[in-house]
Amino acid sequence: MGIYSGTFALIGAASFLGGVVRMTISLTVILIESTNEITYGLPIMITLMVAKWTGDFFNKGIYDAHIQLRGVPLLEWETDSQMDKLTASDIMEPNLTYVYPHTRVQSLVSILRTTVYHAFPV
Repeated sequence: MGIYSGTFALIGAASFLGGVVRMTISLTVILIESTNEITYGLPIMITLMVAKWTGDFFNKGIYDAHIQLRGVPLLEWETDSQMDKLTASDIMEPNLTYVYPHTRVQSLVSILRTTVYHAFPV
């Protein structure tokens, strides 16, 4: 079995794409399926892992950057050490406003006008 320039192009493209989007397993499967060559599995996986680790060392992934740019509220994987000590009662509103299943419209309008938040447990 010889080594062809197309193999190097595939590994280089995988490295670039893996470093940008930080996908490893799924990208390996996609590339193996598209080339129909299972023997490329290990080199592609090693290349993608090195590209991901290198990209993670220097900056965030492209998806993380877009989430931050768009201002999408997203919980981080790691929390601050102070957050681990909080309980639900520490952040709850003490005077809870709630809505019964059969509430009159007048009561709903009154609740909406007198409260500043817009989420009500039923």
